[in-house]
Amino acid sequence: AASGESRKYLDIGIIESLLLGESVPPDKVGDFQRIIKGQRPGAFAVLLIDFYDRERKGDLRALKFIKNIIFRQYSIMFCNIIKGELMLLLYSQNPYILARQIFHSVSQGGRKKELHAGLSCLFHELSELQFFFDQALYAQCNGKEMFSEFYDLASEYLMESSGQRRVCACEPVLRRMWAEQDKRAYLETLRVYLEEERSSKRASERLYIHKNTLTYRIKFIKNTTNWNLDDPGMRNYLRLSLYALE
Repeated sequence: AASGESRKYLDIGIIESLLLGESVPPDKVGDFQRIIKGQRPGAFAVLLIDFYDRERKGDLRALKFIKNIIFRQYSIMFCNIIKGELMLLLYSQNPYILARQIFHSVSQGGRKKELHAGLSCLFHELSELQFFFDQALYAQCNGKEMFSEFYDLASEYLMESSGQRRVCACEPVLRRMWAEQDKRAYLETLRVYLEEERSSKRASERLYIHKNTLTYRIKFIKNTTNWNLDDPGMRNYLRLSLYALE
């Protein structure tokens, strides 16, 4: 599934070094990332799979068996046992769908009640891999379902974290918009709009803009991001993300 060039980089141990927080030359990380992406649009995500029964931890034979199943069925660039967890580095236009497909496949054959998985946020820079491994592990350990997404626990994680760990846990689309100066006005509008409990009148008065301008900006944000602002959990996640980025 991997080209000879990408295999060469895998053998160097870039993934393991990044996960351990070791120094890796940026050019090697950049080259490896370009090989994975190719010309395909998409995003990265970390999927961790382990046994739900904590007494089964360390059952490397069973994890290696699951790893072989995944290698036979999917073109995964990196799939290995790291820190006692079966870690998959996914790259896809929709990593969430791919992750669920993989988990469904390996759950067949009587192992569904034993396996537990955690999925990180989406990300675009491999240099930050360590933080997203931690997110997937947090989702796996704290989620209530057999397959748990970090999104569902992100607000709690943000409040418990600090520094770069907190920044990497921010809502991914919002974080990318934050890096674009021309989007700052939209995000400031969103912040005030959420603080005013989605009252267009109060938010426009605070921002000293016309109500129609505020309505246009919020509509632009919704259409661009597909955020469901009617979901209290999503609104809370966005508020905390904005606070952390500020």
